[in-house]
Amino acid sequence: MFCTIGNSVDKAAMSNINSLTPTNLIEPRQTVQKTNTEIICRFFNIKKEYDYEEDLILDILDNTSIDWSKLSEKKRIPSIILNEFRCKFDWLKIIYNTTLTANFILTHKTFITNLFYDYKTINSITDNNFHKLKDIVILLNDYTVVCKLYNLACSKKYINLLTFIVSSFRIEDKDNTYIYDFIKNNEHKFVEVILKYTNIQIYYYLSGTQYYYRNKQGTDNSLSNTNIRDMLIKYRPKTQ
Repeated sequence: MFCTIGNSVDKAAMSNINSLTPTNLIEPRQTVQKTNTEIICRFFNIKKEYDYEEDLILDILDNTSIDWSKLSEKKRIPSIILNEFRCKFDWLKIIYNTTLTANFILTHKTFITNLFYDYKTINSITDNNFHKLKDIVILLNDYTVVCKLYNLACSKKYINLLTFIVSSFRIEDKDNTYIYDFIKNNEHKFVEVILKYTNIQIYYYLSGTQYYYRNKQGTDNSLSNTNIRDMLIKYRPKTQ
């Protein structure tokens, strides 16, 4: 999945530094700033010349005419742009439209992880677009992100997202409570996915001719759905 995004920025900056002679290595920061300023100006199509990168960035941040949502859809966005203007971009569009390198994801792990903590990011994920996030979620390997995606999949009934989450990560029993709602509401497809890929134990038993299961509140309820009953017997053959 992974290909290069923005690496030319870093290489360009570093090549300028590496090509300097020892006597010219007095102020390499100015060289990097000049390179970054040129890249930023090209990206935003700015003709004005700036001596200092900070002045350029402040002017861009104050510019209310910039369509940041449209910029977020660009197929290639240099690292310096992402680093300096990260708060302005619609990161979901960047993730969906641009292939990020594993190195970039790991380098910016904290920032990208925090994006998934934001409810706007989570609520924008659907059963149709989540596949573009799979490698990123695996690389982040953050349990809070995993739980947020698990809760999203269960609450929105995204069967594909749920299958990915429970088959790729271990969900602790204390966080795996939606199964009781699925049993109660006869959502047998979701019950099967959770039973198949997790270790959660559902207490059930046969009394006479009727099966019962114990819900998360500790109350015994009749188990009338034969599909769910058969799944419990298949994946949890021994009663507790």
